Amino acid sequence: ITNSAGRKITGYRVRIFFDNKQDARNRSEAAAGQFASQFPEIRVYSTYEKPFFKVTVGDFRTKSEAMQLLKKIEGEYRSVFLVKETINYPAI
Repeated sequence: ITNSAGRKITGYRVRIFFDNKQDARNRSEAAAGQFASQFPEIRVYSTYEKPFFKVTVGDFRTKSEAMQLLKKIEGEYRSVFLVKETINYPAI
């Protein structure tokens, strides 16, 4: 388990914010903060890839695990969707 802490694997995350408007930075920070306060046990990843600000949450090995979170939060965030990414090795 100790050796696996730094490993990266292919998995899924839930994107809760994706925008490139002028106020996107502030809105992405607000979305990340709101999610972190609601779900402190789930990691939040904020990224900027020209020209988009993105906020993605979770480290899920399977699509079904990620879908459970998506269904739980889809009413609170305007547009949520799954993304396949390289994730941190989830804690067991």
